[in-house]
Amino acid sequence: MTDNPKVFPIDKDHAIVYALDEAGVFVTNNGKGPFNNLAVLCIWLDSHDPQKDHWYAFSTTTDNDGDKIFWELHEGASPLSGYAKILWGSGKFEGIEGFTEYTQVERNLPDGTRLVIMTNQVWKLTLKKPLP
Repeated sequence: MTDNPKVFPIDKDHAIVYALDEAGVFVTNNGKGPFNNLAVLCIWLDSHDPQKDHWYAFSTTTDNDGDKIFWELHEGASPLSGYAKILWGSGKFEGIEGFTEYTQVERNLPDGTRLVIMTNQVWKLTLKKPLP
């Protein structure tokens, strides 16, 4: 994933919002299934406060056919953990909804990109129709 952070001061006492846009590829452990090899675009907002740091994101994933899944993510500051909700999908993903909690591990790579590994995920999915 790559990112381009921007800082927007809210007030002098306690709040700064960081906007982060990330692009990358979502892959599964076994390299198979409808969630493998999806292009990812995420917009992150950090509600930074000395008492509480919380990240919010909206992400789209797109498969090779152009079908999309729209996600909402929430994370605390440290350790990197949170939950994700699938809000809607298009094409083969139409009618999909879901929820998972996760832990995240990040590794900076020599080429300047970052590898993000989301672990401990167990998705609870609601499907309008079976996925291929």
